[in-house]
Amino acid sequence: MADTVTTGISNYPIKFNTTEIPFFPSSWSTKINKEEEVMKSEGGSLIVQTIHIGRRSIPMSFSIADDEWLATFRSFYALDSFTLSIYDTALHAYVEKTVRMTGYQEKPKKRSEYLPSVNGVWDVSFTLEDFR
Repeated sequence: MADTVTTGISNYPIKFNTTEIPFFPSSWSTKINKEEEVMKSEGGSLIVQTIHIGRRSIPMSFSIADDEWLATFRSFYALDSFTLSIYDTALHAYVEKTVRMTGYQEKPKKRSEYLPSVNGVWDVSFTLEDFR
């Protein structure tokens, strides 16, 4: 019986520039957008011209109990753009995209202020928008 190599998404940690995120988001999805221009002909028919296919929008959220990681995410929010390395299900490999971070939010988890070993647990959420 031949040895089989099992690969999983855990072998593809998310990277912001060269910073590897050592934990996966608690929530993450990818929306692949199609940009179209829709016009109407004189006869009333729709004319649809596809301008761009494949621009991604990736909302993510994390639960974090580490102030340094909060600062790291904030630092990426302050950048105009950065490189995202993320697993692509169609390619079965990393893809690199130039993205910007929008809608950054930090929200403390209820009652986490009572945890003695950390400065609270925070829900962090944002959306990565592909420049392409």
